[in-house]
Amino acid sequence: MKKILKIFAITSFIMILLLGVAAFFAYRSYSQEEKAKKEASKEELDMKVYGISKEDVSADTVIPLYLSTDKKNVETYSYQNADDIYNVGNSKNVKASLEDLKRKNKYTVDNCLWAYNPFGTHELSIYLYFRTKEVTTLRYTVHVEDEDIPDFTRSAAVGEVGKKEIECTISGLVPGIENFIVLKLQDDSGTVVKRVVYSITPPKVKGAVQKQLTVIDGPSLTSLSNGLYLFFGHDTKNKKMDRSIYIYDNTGILRGAIPIKNNQANRVLFMDGDIFYNFSEANFARVNAFGQVLKIYRLKGYKTVNDYTYDGFGNILTIATKTNTKTVEDQIVSLNLETGKTTPLVRMSDLLKKVKQKSKNTSDWIGLNSIIWAGKDSVIVSSRDLSGIIKIRNISSVKPSIQYVIGDALLWKGKVKSKKILPKYVADTNTDALTTEPFISQYGQSTVTRSFVDEQYPSNDSQYYLTMFNNNYNKEKAKTSYFYKFYVDEVAGTYDLAKSFEIPYSTYESSAYEYAGNIIVNSGTDCSVGEYDTDGGLIQELKYNVETFTYRVFKEDFKNFWFS
Repeated sequence: MKKILKIFAITSFIMILLLGVAAFFAYRSYSQEEKAKKEASKEELDMKVYGISKEDVSADTVIPLYLSTDKKNVETYSYQNADDIYNVGNSKNVKASLEDLKRKNKYTVDNCLWAYNPFGTHELSIYLYFRTKEVTTLRYTVHVEDEDIPDFTRSAAVGEVGKKEIECTISGLVPGIENFIVLKLQDDSGTVVKRVVYSITPPKVKGAVQKQLTVIDGPSLTSLSNGLYLFFGHDTKNKKMDRSIYIYDNTGILRGAIPIKNNQANRVLFMDGDIFYNFSEANFARVNAFGQVLKIYRLKGYKTVNDYTYDGFGNILTIATKTNTKTVEDQIVSLNLETGKTTPLVRMSDLLKKVKQKSKNTSDWIGLNSIIWAGKDSVIVSSRDLSGIIKIRNISSVKPSIQYVIGDALLWKGKVKSKKILPKYVADTNTDALTTEPFISQYGQSTVTRSFVDEQYPSNDSQYYLTMFNNNYNKEKAKTSYFYKFYVDEVAGTYDLAKSFEIPYSTYESSAYEYAGNIIVNSGTDCSVGEYDTDGGLIQELKYNVETFTYRVFKEDFKNFWFS
């Protein structure tokens, strides 16, 4: 018996020891992975970071890429205008051309298939394809010999995992100067097994757009978020400016441009590995990560002049203007992504008939500028001119209705029934506080967005935050605007001001929203994009020079699209 117990004890000790060793190596592996992620995250900030040095290509054998001349070794495709670009047939032909080249030639990392912006939808990008002997991943750096321009480093999204080939879009080139593209093939552990350097001088971007914005450091020590700034409606009213969604990095370097036809694009939606955006007043495009135009959608009988959202059920809901009418931005229509059918849903003049009748400006009487899908057949819209945030329910029914309005009670008195005006939350009901305004309402708000207390586990659709750029434009002698964050509690039937701080003043064109723990603010009047910490401290500001304004600025990391 003692012998059996002894064997059992020894066996148990060995098992515990082995488990401990396994746990140690697992923890060390995890720690190494986390350290590698942090280092990669620093590299992807697109700015000078202590401990992260720029690439040195002086010892590399550089393979030059030529877009023209007799040495041309990059595929190029020409487009006359936006109509040529946003043509599904043209995109299919280019795709077929690239597939044909892939079949006929044996491309390796030392002799790649390159195609500069092959589908015309992504200036300052280049398509890359080659085969590998082993399953690898690709990390690349765009480097230029200019100390004021930081390296642009990303892990490329290379399509299907496990294939012995690399096919991706290299984004982030700098226009008009020599770029070095450093390709680093990595194994499963992240070790670089092959390094190859190419060089290319991309053409300049069309139009009078700035190649580098002015950077102003703020007092906050919080780190900037990773990602790229997307400028929508950049100097839209300036006829000399080319129509594009301009893409800037954290240092204000122009890294891309998505051309559009006319008017302005208003946002980019990410859908199952593709992006979706409006490229003209009445047209939308679905585009994949290589830039190929997969499908074109057209609003029939309407044109979109502002925001849109996705309902999660195959429909785009957009603020629209009915063609051949004088009123603008006062209707909500649905665009089905499968059938392409346009369906009218809500006419704001039906919900606010008296308001429109009394308005002095009958054409632009409401100024809808944001729309949010709120679930359960409802949306939340922002009315700039009425300084109100309105939730509309039963939008697909014959008779949609207003559920609530968030705005100054005196301003909205008589416009809707008093029970529809959401009251402000008052903490102490034992005092006379009920008759006192606990905070000042928003005036002329822009770019309203919704979030939950816990984004990973939203409690329900009835308790959430609404953030906005409070333009504060119709307040007498106003000199500043505000970032506002409301906590809306539909269960209690109240809303509260959860966060507020001053931001550069803007009358109309502006945006403010939370992104990756920070707050991104664009003031069209001030011509600035600021990134703030959660306490309202300025981390950094980018100043741009335009004749008119920039409508809004969002930030995206493009993970699982261009980057992995």
